[in-house]
Amino acid sequence: MKRSAYFFFSTLVLATGLLAGCATQNTQDKKVASAPTPTPTPTLSPQAVKDLKWLQFEKMSAKLEPEHEKQLLQLMPLLQSSKSIVLRGYCNKKEVGNAKDGAIARAAAVEKFLQKQGIPDKKMTIRFNTDDAKHAVEIDLD
Repeated sequence: MKRSAYFFFSTLVLATGLLAGCATQNTQDKKVASAPTPTPTPTLSPQAVKDLKWLQFEKMSAKLEPEHEKQLLQLMPLLQSSKSIVLRGYCNKKEVGNAKDGAIARAAAVEKFLQKQGIPDKKMTIRFNTDDAKHAVEIDLD
């Protein structure tokens, strides 16, 4: 019996030591994991903002491409803080027969994406331009 009691006691001490070591390790891991790493807030230069406000489209397309979405997401802080947003669709009437519809469709695609991102519809206005030789959407912020 002494031998089995000794074996039981040794096993208990060993298991307690291992569990205590694990508990200490987990506590240390949690401290490291919970410390937030400061990430710098990206600031956009005025020129970068100006460039991001122009979304270039293919001549016969009104589809919002992934690069357009990326541009819009980069502008999101400015869009959220703006009082009003004018989305001006461009489509050159000398190159496209239904240029007005194309220009409006481009601006509407941007508006729909921004609505999904939480920008209120009442904050946005759609305009169009068919005179300039552009195929784009310009974003004007106020």
